[in-house]
Amino acid sequence: MGEINISRISLQAAFGGLYIFYYVLSKGADFTEVPVVSGDLSLWFGLDKRRIFQLGGGATVIFSSDFSISEVPIVGWAGFKASL
Repeated sequence: MGEINISRISLQAAFGGLYIFYYVLSKGADFTEVPVVSGDLSLWFGLDKRRIFQLGGGATVIFSSDFSISEVPIVGWAGFKASL
C-alpha cells in the first residue's frame, strides 16, 4: 500500500491478496476456489485542515493469479472516512 498527500488531497494505491482471499465461483451447490490478486486506487479529499474527515472514491480491480485480462471485474465506489 502506498499513499501520496498533497495539501488536502490523498492518493492511495494498494495491491495484494494472492492466496490470501479467494474469488468464489458458484456452480449450483458446488463452489470452486480460485486464487486472485486485487488492486485498489482511490482519491480522498480532506474536509478539514487536519483531514480527520475525508470524502473520496476509487476503483478496485480483481485479477486471476495468472494475470489473464480476458475477464477483469472492476468495481467503482465512494466513501467517507473519519480518523480518530
